[in-house]
Amino acid sequence: MNQGFQTYQQVGVTTASKEKILIMLYDGAIKFCETAKRKIKENDMAAKGEALVSAQAIIHELIHSLNYKIAPELCQNLENLYMFMSDQLSDANVKIDIKPIDNTISLLKTLRDAWSKAVNNKGKTAAPAAGAKNPVSIQNKFPASASKPMSKPQSQVQELTSRPRLSLRVG
Repeated sequence: MNQGFQTYQQVGVTTASKEKILIMLYDGAIKFCETAKRKIKENDMAAKGEALVSAQAIIHELIHSLNYKIAPELCQNLENLYMFMSDQLSDANVKIDIKPIDNTISLLKTLRDAWSKAVNNKGKTAAPAAGAKNPVSIQNKFPASASKPMSKPQSQVQELTSRPRLSLRVG
């Protein structure tokens, strides 16, 4: 990749809003998951492993970015969901299975789309449609196991979330 394009991408990341960076993280995780699927089909296990580790690194960065002071219940639900996705990617890596990757991509796309809509509607208020009883819950789109307590001991979760922040390269 040429130096000018790398500089352009770096400036885009460093000057982006928090919301835009969040969307970029989801896009990156989805991209790495898609790459892992492709590498499994090509029987390139080393590249598959690298792509899955990169996707997991982004997911753990998403965990690390949660702000429990603002919305503790939402953050706990998102952390559980992110841990579920990370576990799915670990399973995919060990079992060389595409299905857990597909599950993760579906969840990532749903979250990405929800955040994107929230960012686009930031500052706008919308009244519920006439006759609407309850807003659609995003939670209904996720597997029941994603909202269950984490399968890993709390000490492992704390270890994962207390690591220094990642420096992600674009490109």
